[in-house]
Amino acid sequence: MEDSEIIDLATDVLSKVTSLLNNGLYSELGGELTSLWSMKNYFYACASVGSKVDEPPKHSITLSYETAVLLYRDIEAYSQYIETGIDNALFDQIFKDFEYPKTLLIHSDKELSRKQMFISGITWIFYHELGHLIQEHGHIRSLYNCNVGNKIVDCAANDSETNTKLSGKASAVSHVTEMAADYYATVSCLLALLMHFEGDELEAETRSFTSALALVLYRFHGINPYERTETPKGTHPQPLFRLEQTM
Repeated sequence: MEDSEIIDLATDVLSKVTSLLNNGLYSELGGELTSLWSMKNYFYACASVGSKVDEPPKHSITLSYETAVLLYRDIEAYSQYIETGIDNALFDQIFKDFEYPKTLLIHSDKELSRKQMFISGITWIFYHELGHLIQEHGHIRSLYNCNVGNKIVDCAANDSETNTKLSGKASAVSHVTEMAADYYATVSCLLALLMHFEGDELEAETRSFTSALALVLYRFHGINPYERTETPKGTHPQPLFRLEQTM
C-alpha cells in the first residue's frame, strides 16, 4: 500500500470508531469526542481534555499520520520475515511443547491479512488514548503532581513531550494510569473481536491482533536495551513490561 492509502484506511477506521462512541457513550454523557490528525513526523498519540471533571466531557484524540504509516510498514516487514521461514527451526525448538501457527496470514490474500492486523493495531492505540480520557487520568495525575496539563502524550521520539523526569509517587501514579489505559484498550479490542467473529476465525483474528499489539509496543520501545528497574521512573512503564502484561 502507498502511504496515502494507509492514511486513508486509518482515517476511515478511526472516523467510524469515533462516530460509534459519539452516538453511544458520549451521547449518554452529553459530551463529544473528536479525532484529529497531526503532521508530527514520528510515532505519536495524544489524549486531550477540554472540560472540567464534573462537566460533560469534551475530549479529543490525536494521532500523527506517521503513526499509521510506521505501523503498517512494521506489519509489512514482520509479515515478510515470518513468511521467509528463516527462523522456523529456532521456533520449533522454543515452542517444542506447544502447537503454534506457522503463518501470520488470516486470509489467503496477504494484503488483506496485513490490513486486518493494521486495523486492530491502530484501533488499540486509539482505545488506549480513550482509556486515559474516560477514566479521567489527567485529573488523577494532577492530584499527584504529574503536571500533565490538559493532555496526555504517548510518543516514541520526543522525550520532552512525555515529561520523563517524573519520579517517586508521581511516576508510580503515571505508570498505573498507563497500565490502566493498556488494559482498557486490550479488553475493548477483544470484546470487539468477540462480537464479530467466532470459532477458527476468532482464533485467527485474535492471533493477528496479538501480533499487531506487540509491534505497537516494540515501536515505542525502539532500539533501547531492556533495563530492569525496581522503582518507577518517568511517565511510562518500559514498553516490554507493558507487552508482557497485556499478553
